[in-house]
Amino acid sequence: NSETIIKSDYNISKAGKYLYRANDYYNKKSYEKAVKFYKKAAELGNPVAQYCLGGCYYYGLGVPKSYSDAVAWYRKSADQGNEWAQLQLARCYERGEGVTKSLAEAKKWYAKSADQGNEWAKEQLDSLVMIENYLLKFGVK
Repeated sequence: NSETIIKSDYNISKAGKYLYRANDYYNKKSYEKAVKFYKKAAELGNPVAQYCLGGCYYYGLGVPKSYSDAVAWYRKSADQGNEWAQLQLARCYERGEGVTKSLAEAKKWYAKSADQGNEWAKEQLDSLVMIENYLLKFGVK
C-alpha cells in the first residue's frame, strides 16, 4: 500500500542522512560519533551502514572490539547483497572470528561476493579451492 511505500522511502532517506553524518564523523576519526549514526542507519536497514558498523566492531573503532557483533552486522548487510559484507563475512568464517570456523561457509560467501564481480573474493575463493584440492590429493580432510 502507498502508506508503506512512503514510510519505506522516508526510512531510506533518513538512513541516508544518518550514513552521511556517520561517514563524516568517521573521516574525522570521531569513531564513537560515527558508530552512533551508523547504528541509526543500520537499524533502518541500510546495508552500507550495516557493513560499516560491522567494521567498527571488527576493528574496535568507537566500540569495544567484538567479532561476534561484527559478524552479526556483516550478515545483515551480506543478506541484502552487499558484496563487501559478503567478503568480510567469508573472511570471518575462514578464520573462525566471531563464528565457528567453516571453510564451506567461507567458500559460500566468497562465491556470493565473487559472483558480483568482487575480484578479492574471487582470489580468496580460488586460493581456498586450490588449498582444499592440494590437501585432498594427500588424503587430508
